[in-house]
Amino acid sequence: MPISSIILSEKGGAYAEERAPTNQQHLINGYEATTDEAKALDKRINLKLDFIVVLVLAIDFILCGIDKTNIGYVATTSK
Repeated sequence: MPISSIILSEKGGAYAEERAPTNQQHLINGYEATTDEAKALDKRINLKLDFIVVLVLAIDFILCGIDKTNIGYVATTSK
């Protein structure tokens, strides 16, 4: 069952009605921003997500190094 939605955009002071694609083709081809606002929003969201992923990986890398240090210390000091 196709889902259709109506997108209202302001063009030159009047509202123009644009229909979104009703088929599932956009799911196959992927999402692509069409307006400058959508592109700026996508860029900002991707930057935030990249920052979160890099932060999580950096913390994991630090904790992994601490864990290796502790295991090495225990292995060399136990009798």
